[in-house]
Amino acid sequence: MPRNGLNIVLDADVNLYLADDLLVKMDRTTMAHSLEARSPFLDHELMEFVASLPTNFKQAWGQKKRILRESLRSLVPDGISRSTKNGL
Repeated sequence: MPRNGLNIVLDADVNLYLADDLLVKMDRTTMAHSLEARSPFLDHELMEFVASLPTNFKQAWGQKKRILRESLRSLVPDGISRSTKNGL
């Protein structure tokens, strides 16, 4: 993986924020309520594959989750795939 700005930030995010904060919080919350949660996009083979992709595949023109959205275009309606986060 080339060491450019985006890859450095993504590496830090995975190794620090995700591992030491988000996954711990999810684990504590689910265990407190006797639930089990999975993070399917954290499969090590998928993570290694995505890390090896060129930077322009990971984020283009400020569009996040570009590859995921493109790969699911035929399965998920545009109204859902283009929607923003929505708290309930």
